[in-house]
Amino acid sequence: MHLMFWRKPRHRFDIVVAKTMIDFSRLAYKDEPEIREELASKGFEFQAFLNDDETDTQGFVATDSSKIYVAFRGTESIIDFFTDILIVKTPFPPTRRWLFKPKAHFGFVNSYESVKNQLLDLISTLLLSRPYEVYLTGHSLGGALATLAAIDIRERFRPHVCVYTFGSPKVGNRWFKWKFNRSVRNSFRVVHDDDIVVWLPPGGFHHVKTLVFIDSNGNIEVNPSLPKRIIESMDDALAAISGSAIKDHFSKYYHKWITKNYEEHMAKMAKM
Repeated sequence: MHLMFWRKPRHRFDIVVAKTMIDFSRLAYKDEPEIREELASKGFEFQAFLNDDETDTQGFVATDSSKIYVAFRGTESIIDFFTDILIVKTPFPPTRRWLFKPKAHFGFVNSYESVKNQLLDLISTLLLSRPYEVYLTGHSLGGALATLAAIDIRERFRPHVCVYTFGSPKVGNRWFKWKFNRSVRNSFRVVHDDDIVVWLPPGGFHHVKTLVFIDSNGNIEVNPSLPKRIIESMDDALAAISGSAIKDHFSKYYHKWITKNYEEHMAKMAKM
């Protein structure tokens, strides 16, 4: 079934949305009762707790009056670690192509598919009730799962989809990247300074759009220039030796700098 909605123009990176998304990304690490309580306190309606014990995949679905929010938990257990290192590629999303076939990281796909039916059944039901936009998020492994879910939901139901990921690894091959970027019009891949996870995995994997870079002082730049990215890549190599490349991946630092920029934005708006 396809729900054909009118297409909207591309969204710009929105620090207010980013603040909600990083809050949800961190909330996805908590247990179901805590998730329910915090969502209720902020005026969101809890819809489902996504969980599969075998793959240790976890997330939740919530709604407000116009949006469905899907958040996935990042790497937290030894099972998650093995999910991350299963770097064989597998076809995703499904296609009849023999050539130029989109493929994604097998471990990520296996993890996503363990909760896929529960998620898609719920999304289908919710979209029948009203034309929600679907917002997806996650930190680390959660960002990879949000990326897979986003293109799956967009391809199946055709709603407006928006993705904010934080410290996401690379998800698929160049044809996955091409298909995702054509299908999901609004996608923001937030990277904190020297975060080592965003360099991974090696071996023909590529990042999807749109790069949102947070430097060491917390300044945010969307699609930084090529010279700046080259300088940052050189800095990344030194960070890997010093250990800061691991520290910069922690969700608390993503939260720190997104919150700082959000508060500065709100203060500026209040003066207008």
